Amino acid sequence: MILEYKTVFGSSEAKFIEKKSKFISNCSGIESELEISDFLKKIKNFHKFAKRNAYAYKIFQDLNLENNEYFINKCSDDGEPNRTAGIQILNSINISELKNVIITVSRYFGGILFGVGGLSRAYRYSSELAISKSKIITKKLCTILNLNIDYIKFDKIQNIINSSFCIVLNKNYTQNVNLEIAVIKNYYKKFLNLISEKIGSEVKPKFLKEAYMNFN
Repeated sequence: MILEYKTVFGSSEAKFIEKKSKFISNCSGIESELEISDFLKKIKNFHKFAKRNAYAYKIFQDLNLENNEYFINKCSDDGEPNRTAGIQILNSINISELKNVIITVSRYFGGILFGVGGLSRAYRYSSELAISKSKIITKKLCTILNLNIDYIKFDKIQNIINSSFCIVLNKNYTQNVNLEIAVIKNYYKKFLNLISEKIGSEVKPKFLKEAYMNFN
């Protein structure tokens, strides 16, 4: 299983003009194919007067296989000459080593025709421009767990749960302190050992799930 990957936080937009054609690129992080569909609908509706709305995306698919390091890559030229638009955008994504990301490039035709080479360069540059304006983050595979402890024990583990390999996702103060914590998978055994050393082995964190979390 992939332990970490680079993606973008939020979305970005970039614009440039070449031979009187305006290229507007949008880059966004995605988590599902539904998000892809919604994003494309929004872009195509907003840029409904654009000559083309080419796009490419790369999304992680957990197939629950022994080796589930699998990404779906898809691109569309949206009527531009073959391999001049979508594949150029996808190449920019791959060169930047981004995952779970979609980039669209909307082209408003300015009346001057491009050659195949010029068009390819324009789409590639437009997608690179959108990436350069994006906030790049690293998501790491984490073990999400629940820990229910009294206040004395809670005080003893403050340094552990605030360490660089943990994120406290939720904290509830009632009769006890109820914590939901994300621990980087590679550090999970270390985390358990540290907890055991501080408050004893009778307190057992409850495993909830595994998920990718932003540690930037």
